[in-house]
Amino acid sequence: MHLRKPRTTPALPVAERSALKKSTQFLDFIANDQPKGCWSLKHDPSSSLVVLRSLSFPGFVHFNAVDSHVHGAIYHGTGARNFDLPFML
Repeated sequence: MHLRKPRTTPALPVAERSALKKSTQFLDFIANDQPKGCWSLKHDPSSSLVVLRSLSFPGFVHFNAVDSHVHGAIYHGTGARNFDLPFML
């Protein structure tokens, strides 16, 4: 969940960019975010929900219902980055 232009896709050679699936491969991967572990991903099997939370910006939550088109995101925070996160991991 980056609110900026992708950084890794434009760095790919043109030949590799043409092979990307435009519907799914246009964003940066959160696995490359720094510091490692700045995202929390949890799956609740009882409700079939997957919840993604940002530990860098506390208050950002994204949810997705498995096998459906139901998804959403909300940010309810101060907009301040959690600079203590590298010490918490």
